[in-house]
Amino acid sequence: GALALKGLVTPLSEEAEVAPIRNSKRYKQTLPQRRSAALAPRKDADHLVVVAGHAVTMAESLDGVDALDSSWYLLDYQRRADVPSALVQHIEEGVRITARDPKSVLVFSGGQTRRDAGPRSEGQSYWHVAEHFDWWGTGAGARATTEEFARDSLENVLFAACRFQEVVGRYPKRVTVVSYDFKRRRFVELLGPALHLPLEFVG
Repeated sequence: GALALKGLVTPLSEEAEVAPIRNSKRYKQTLPQRRSAALAPRKDADHLVVVAGHAVTMAESLDGVDALDSSWYLLDYQRRADVPSALVQHIEEGVRITARDPKSVLVFSGGQTRRDAGPRSEGQSYWHVAEHFDWWGTGAGARATTEEFARDSLENVLFAACRFQEVVGRYPKRVTVVSYDFKRRRFVELLGPALHLPLEFVG
């Protein structure tokens, strides 16, 4: 017994770091600190705000995410075209629209669309960018979530509406989509009527 254990147990020195006990004050201080409030939309929410994703973040730090191509996984045609600034503008616009309407829920929509980027989704990337900017001081993070499966514009709206239903308990009565302006007709004239949803577009 004791002889078999000899040499396998190393006594703790006075300087040794002891792991904090779960649920203790010290344990809670070691947890990652969130700058976003827990998701808590109003029960009477009826307005879905969708920010359609177009890229995923790649950098460990999001400093410069609004200016550096290297912060994003971009295709060749997206490079040196001020794409990071446009993407962050889309995110900010969605946040500010949500902040202005207390009955809205913001959904960042987009799946793992780039195989070479690994298991990173557009929706989660956009959410992290918004959190990085502290939701531009709006507090809209308490009414923001993600949808991480959409592969195209149709799925951006359809899957985001389903996510709204999961969160609120009903489908939205109206939808606002934030995306590139060249997609305006696609969303307003085709997808809105096809899904029987009153749809406003912000490009």
